[in-house]
Amino acid sequence: MSELMTYALILGANFTFAGGTLIFSHFSKKVSVLWVNNLKAFIATVLFALTATVLGLWKPLPFSTLLWLFSSGLIGLCLADILLLQAFTILGPGRTLVLFSFQPIILGFAGYFIFHQKVNWMKMLSIVFMISCLLIFVSERKQQTGKWSLSGFVEAFFAVALDAVGVIFSRLAYEQTANLHPLETNFYRGFGALVGFFFISLFWKRINLFSQFKNISFKERNWIILGCVVGCYLSLLMYLTALKYSHLASASALSITGPLFAASFECMVNKTPPSRHLIMAFGMFILGAIVLSFS
Repeated sequence: MSELMTYALILGANFTFAGGTLIFSHFSKKVSVLWVNNLKAFIATVLFALTATVLGLWKPLPFSTLLWLFSSGLIGLCLADILLLQAFTILGPGRTLVLFSFQPIILGFAGYFIFHQKVNWMKMLSIVFMISCLLIFVSERKQQTGKWSLSGFVEAFFAVALDAVGVIFSRLAYEQTANLHPLETNFYRGFGALVGFFFISLFWKRINLFSQFKNISFKERNWIILGCVVGCYLSLLMYLTALKYSHLASASALSITGPLFAASFECMVNKTPPSRHLIMAFGMFILGAIVLSFS
């Protein structure tokens, strides 16, 4: 696959996920974070299975590859996404996804130590700009609410870290099994996430996946299904396809477009201009991204 096609897939993944985040954020507040995450994992996994079956892609895979993918889904699609959507309800999608600018740094170092991909000191400089984004948002919350509201930022940061672990595990599976198809990758990751939600519902908090779906209106069902198809199925399919062929840190660095898309959609839907803090944070964010792109 050409480098240009890889970048196009990542941009497409960011665009579709950013659109889905607005729907996910709405239903996380209306129903629950756990329900939205479980539903999008369920719908996406079913679609991955159907697509792989129609295309005849199933093949035996080594147990170690299956374990990497299962763990990737459990950590990256279950635990990380629970924290991510919880942060959405506190900070909003745009601000939460800006904090994902830390992920290229995490993956850059992981690429160096695990996959022996080059990394240099400029990534350290980009950390300064990314931390500036975090400080600006913390200051904004203090000004708006009179509180530091650190819980949303802590949840967002741990979501970033866990999502990075999920990406690393998926890349390890690709490294181990060269003919692994992205649809298979996504199915087994989705299965891992569903197992996680099953145990959460069984031992911690009932999710009531199907009964909650019946309780919302027909129009709302269409919206949440659309969000799951676009923001989870299509987004993951494009992103994991790109991940198979791209440099790990470079692929993640291109994901910086996600916050730009999400914040833009958020402003359009809410019919409000971006705040001064948001503009300042994006300035630091873009500077960090530029430094990272040259590192």
